[in-house]
Amino acid sequence: MWLLLQEVMVFGKKIDCIQWLLLISISLGRYVEVAFLFLLLFTYRWYRFKKIAIFFSLLLIHFCVTNYFIGYPVGKFVQQFFILLLLVVSYYQFFRNYVPNIEILWDKYIRLCLFLSYFGLLQFVVYILTNIDISFFVSLIDGAPQQSYRLRSYFLEPGSFATFIIPAVSYCFLKEGYWKQYKSRVLILVIALLLTFATIGYFVMCFFILYRYRRIILKYCYFLVVPIIMFFLYILNYSAREDGMEGSWKAMMAKTSESINAFSDFEPEYFEVLNLSTYALLTNLWVANEAPYRLTGTGLGTHEINYEAEYQSDFVFYGLNKTDAYSLFTRLYSEFGIIGVFLVIYLLFRYRNSKDPINIAILLVFISYFIRGGHYFLYGVVFYAYLFYNTSSERNKCLKI
Repeated sequence: MWLLLQEVMVFGKKIDCIQWLLLISISLGRYVEVAFLFLLLFTYRWYRFKKIAIFFSLLLIHFCVTNYFIGYPVGKFVQQFFILLLLVVSYYQFFRNYVPNIEILWDKYIRLCLFLSYFGLLQFVVYILTNIDISFFVSLIDGAPQQSYRLRSYFLEPGSFATFIIPAVSYCFLKEGYWKQYKSRVLILVIALLLTFATIGYFVMCFFILYRYRRIILKYCYFLVVPIIMFFLYILNYSAREDGMEGSWKAMMAKTSESINAFSDFEPEYFEVLNLSTYALLTNLWVANEAPYRLTGTGLGTHEINYEAEYQSDFVFYGLNKTDAYSLFTRLYSEFGIIGVFLVIYLLFRYRNSKDPINIAILLVFISYFIRGGHYFLYGVVFYAYLFYNTSSERNKCLKI
């Protein structure tokens, strides 16, 4: 009995260690997550994955059929196919082997977000006082520009950090009594999100507020309309300094305004005079709309090829975000067509669980991916997908697919 208890304790420590290492690898981005999941393949007790095999067989058939008619190079498809296969299979085995309780894993994720927020706030304060970015190592490794007056922790850009902690911030208010029990934790996470000055972070949180407090808003909407209009008029007309926090806020509002206005003149020549975020968003969307086979798409990993085939320019920032299409919606539309987009939306509604705060928090991050972030395997997209599925019915245990 004692030996059995010791074995259980050792296995429990092993699970904790592996879960922490996985979450950290996700936050580090690039291919750290992929490399760690590859190493985990040698530690699993393997379970059959028949449905996964069927899914990837369909992906392969879809590409082969479409590529027979358009004749695209297969290199990008092969790369995306095998990396995605590795992630999906490894995460399936990970949840079967190392996730006996989803809430314990989720608590680790919350604590990691808290650490990243503390580090980001330290970075923010140090930069204000000394003009030194203590996360300069990110710039050295990935060539990412140092961010003035925008909190990014050790992520490549503030928007990526904002997207990573959106589920944590949402959960704090979705979980009954959580924000009252952990007020300081919630405050740190909210402040960190706000100081990213990331449009996607603000947009998703506004969407969350409308969802969470929809009954109150509908009840008092008449009293809120005038203050909201006055607030946005003030922001849009505020004479901000060229640099600093006020400049970051004004830049965020300008990007949003330009993105909306640009839809009235949906041509690439006009996009090139806009800010870079709007340019990347609209050029990729235009390419996706002009690419062949809009009903079924051109196949996994082909958006970059669509971009170069449909849009040529000598613009200095030509090709911005062509690998990930800037948003998941645009990439799905480009590579899997109208059918693919509607299928993903259907699955999000099919597995939505309004009674589970983790499930709804992850739904919000997928909404953010649809707007900003088209990578299939960066910052834990597949990880969130498994969490979303596994919280769609039973709680506190790993479910079988």
